[in-house]
Amino acid sequence: MLAVRGILDFVYYAQYQSHTEDTLQKMDDALKLFHQNKAVFVDLGHRTHFNIPKIHSMVHYTTSIQLFGSADGFNTELPERLHIDLAKRAYRASNKRDYVVQMTKWLRRQESLHLQDLFLTWHQHSLTPDSDNGGDPDDAPSESDSDSENEVAVDTPIPTLHTDVSMRQLNRFIMINKICGYYLPSSCPLPNTPVSQVQERHQAPLFIQSLEGYLRRTFPMARQPIHIRPFDWIDVFKYISILGPSRPHMSDTKRLFKVHASPESPPCDPRKKPTPVIFDTALVVEDPEQFTGDGVAGQIKVVFKLPPSGLLGNLKTRHALAYIHWFRPLQSFDDPMRMFCLTRSSRQHGPNAEVVPVDRILRINPDVITVQGRWTSRAFLDYWRRVESVLPLFISSSVNINCLQHVDATMSAFIRHHNIPQT
Repeated sequence: MLAVRGILDFVYYAQYQSHTEDTLQKMDDALKLFHQNKAVFVDLGHRTHFNIPKIHSMVHYTTSIQLFGSADGFNTELPERLHIDLAKRAYRASNKRDYVVQMTKWLRRQESLHLQDLFLTWHQHSLTPDSDNGGDPDDAPSESDSDSENEVAVDTPIPTLHTDVSMRQLNRFIMINKICGYYLPSSCPLPNTPVSQVQERHQAPLFIQSLEGYLRRTFPMARQPIHIRPFDWIDVFKYISILGPSRPHMSDTKRLFKVHASPESPPCDPRKKPTPVIFDTALVVEDPEQFTGDGVAGQIKVVFKLPPSGLLGNLKTRHALAYIHWFRPLQSFDDPMRMFCLTRSSRQHGPNAEVVPVDRILRINPDVITVQGRWTSRAFLDYWRRVESVLPLFISSSVNINCLQHVDATMSAFIRHHNIPQT
């Protein structure tokens, strides 16, 4: 745990757009923490050594930042791209047997073709005369003409509006305001799903009552009484992408969160295990009139749209809808873990559920959504896979032996209580 937290802390500090002596010192401390505890991976048999160029290069990060500035504009895409050109494509061109010899021969031929192409291009330009009439200076292209041609030839960069999303993707977003929006797949993965099936597969027992309540509040002047029947159908989506504001200290680009609400799916290959359920937890605006900017934690159970036809087709909502199970407001604080504890909100011995428009979903926020149900609820499993995003936010306050012993004891009790097999 110490080694993982050290390396994650280092990675997140390295992404800062600006640094101080304090942040650089914390980077060095995080790297030292990793090197002091990395031997555990060798002891457990996961690694035989750490003689990796990328890990060695981390030693020079703070010196390079002091000399040349922050490292937020650098990445490791160059060797990754060479891996595609020099390894993956060469392997695909072989018959998968004795592939090293075939890959070498394929690469040599590719280089030969590339050199020949360069020679033919040079030779063609060398045979082209400077002018058709013997080099009359009057017919020579003027400097202004050359400039104009160059200006036309230069490709104008496509603006990205300071996001890590391409313009093509951004055009598909439904923008709520200038900085926030959401995106749903154009093709619905689960169309015409009966409501009864949604209640069973998405663990949404109060779906019908919550949807009826939302529609009655939204359409108080409906001509007919609003009643949802189990055999009515809706279009269900497995996820929704939320476009949120940027974090200035990390990057100027907006952040893209993918909120999943996916039931268990059978595998295409019977030899594989089914896809597990994923119901993400996000911050949601509970009451827009009393919203102060923080939001309330809620577990997204269903993301859906009303059908364009049928009984529900007469009710047109501006945005897609989401069925949510609320958590209680942030009150208890786990001091050893330096995290808030979330417990589920209940109503009449059942979940506190509600249907809201998806434009009220703010984001996934690991700063708040960390320990759920005091490590015993199923919601904790949904966020355990987000440990890489959660841990770096609390590293500096939780790296101590007492905290680690508390985590280890809690996780051991959790495993024993739920009979989770050791793998």
